[in-house]
Amino acid sequence: LGRIPLAVVVRANHPLALADGLVWSDLAAFPSAQPFDHLGQIGQSGALICENFDVLREVVKHTDCIWLVSPILIRAELDACELVMLNLRDMPISETLISLVYLRGRPRSPVSMVLQAAATELIADISRWRDRDPNGSSPG
Repeated sequence: LGRIPLAVVVRANHPLALADGLVWSDLAAFPSAQPFDHLGQIGQSGALICENFDVLREVVKHTDCIWLVSPILIRAELDACELVMLNLRDMPISETLISLVYLRGRPRSPVSMVLQAAATELIADISRWRDRDPNGSSPG
């Protein structure tokens, strides 16, 4: 269906928030928050694995956890400067592919069609978000 951007984010006053020249290995000293064990632990400091993004968001806002997440999902927190994206020189994953898989020749369920419409709308929203100028406003 499309691709969405990914970023590593931390709370605004996190020890890494103002660091320059960060690389992926600099994250190893901090625990990670993630929705599932898709990368294993980012560092050696443990991981909170929780499928609830609201819980992950709150944990990251109040702890030293780092979070690999799409900035579009935390737009309000980024705009309010509660969370900040880290600028990693060697970010190994900068986007993820959103796909819908179904069996060819089989009728699709109404739920899968609603899911496809919602995902398509989200990806269009992400495209608009990406097109914002560096000051955070939408063009023209």
